[in-house]
Amino acid sequence: RSGMSAEGQAEFVRIFRTEFDGQLGSIGDLLAGKSLPMLLLHDPDDPDTPFHLTESLGKSRPDAVLQPLAGAGHRGIMRHKSMLAAVGDFLRPLRDESNPPHAFGEEKGG
Repeated sequence: RSGMSAEGQAEFVRIFRTEFDGQLGSIGDLLAGKSLPMLLLHDPDDPDTPFHLTESLGKSRPDAVLQPLAGAGHRGIMRHKSMLAAVGDFLRPLRDESNPPHAFGEEKGG
């Protein structure tokens, strides 16, 4: 379960399909040519989606930040105790374009 209501899931899919012209392909294909800050939250021990796939996506995007959330599993990201802090840390610098989020693989503050 995603943790979203059926209505929320339907709205998410509607927006997703509208934003990406109705094409549901790979994430990499969908994001090709789009420049936007991206926060990738993933459990390194996710039993359903290998962590290396998220690492590859992050390394392919100069605007990506990967935040591992150990213990979240595949469907527990939204309920993980560190998720809100990770999102807040990611969004805070976006308010000031002179201080963008750190690049993938780069330590915060450097």
